[in-house]
Amino acid sequence: MKKETILLVEDTKSTIELINTTLNEKGFAVSIATTGLQALEIAPKLQPALILLDILMPGIDGYETCRLLKENEETKNIPVIFLSALTKTFDKVKAFKLGGVDYLSKPVETDELLARIHTHLSISRLQNELKNANEALEEKVKHRTAELQETNVQLLSSINELFEKSVALQKSEERYKFLINTIMYPVVVSNFSGEFLFANEKSAEFVGLTLAQLYTEKSLNFWYYISQRNEFLKEIAEVGFIRNKEVKLFSKEGVATVILSSSLIDFYGQEAILSIFNDITVQKKLEQQVLTATIETEERERAHFAQELHDGIGPLLSAAKMYVQWIEHSDKVDEIPDLLAKVIALIDDALH
Repeated sequence: MKKETILLVEDTKSTIELINTTLNEKGFAVSIATTGLQALEIAPKLQPALILLDILMPGIDGYETCRLLKENEETKNIPVIFLSALTKTFDKVKAFKLGGVDYLSKPVETDELLARIHTHLSISRLQNELKNANEALEEKVKHRTAELQETNVQLLSSINELFEKSVALQKSEERYKFLINTIMYPVVVSNFSGEFLFANEKSAEFVGLTLAQLYTEKSLNFWYYISQRNEFLKEIAEVGFIRNKEVKLFSKEGVATVILSSSLIDFYGQEAILSIFNDITVQKKLEQQVLTATIETEERERAHFAQELHDGIGPLLSAAKMYVQWIEHSDKVDEIPDLLAKVIALIDDALH
């Protein structure tokens, strides 16, 4: 089994010898830098599991070194534990703000050193596992979305062909309408004024109306965002087609997220828009549930490891950041007050 590497950034010989000996005995590989500039050069290549960073060093100090490490994409996720003597010059708030996850007072107690290292390595492993799980899920969602998009394009092409043939052969009108009505996706033809010229049974079912009722409505009434409809009309007029555009429409269930594909056609001598769409609302809800489960898992792990930390500011603020990201991506407006309350509670805990 490969040893985990700890990067020790320290210029005091006695501290280096103590930490190096302790960590080697516990099966860690230790790499040493005596200045902040050396650490900035070594860390991207070495990719250590954790960095022990002294505050006072020749050249740039530990604060600046940590700031530069966190700005580098290659090193920003490596946990940093500060080392400092118990003096007034050590600013804990500044250390955590710059990205540090913990600090140790010098002279270092070996048992405390090992406990803190094991704790933060465990947290780091869990975070990496969550990240990998999220990436795998995103890949599956992308693959499924790509399949839906391909299906959309193929269906639109087939339907477009049917409509072109129907214009030339009006005697087969009932036949092609029957074929369109057997398609499992909503299909509509409308003009730029929003009047429905044709709609299949699935489209009427989607909005909870009969076909007769649907023909009395205008397409404008079913767009959740009017600005999206205006952009849609502008794009279809300029380009002539739209492929796999995600929009929000009103449905019989409320507000639905759909993937829309459209094309300009000649419908019995007038310019019209042929549209087909897939309802992906359930898929979006599943994505939201996965995000919820991920946040709840991270919150439980944070609570578990908080008992081993003497200062919980870093984990608390990390959890608060996760909730803010959740709010940013959430489609459910009614959940936002509850999420904001959780963020405020975490910040109050951090301040306390």
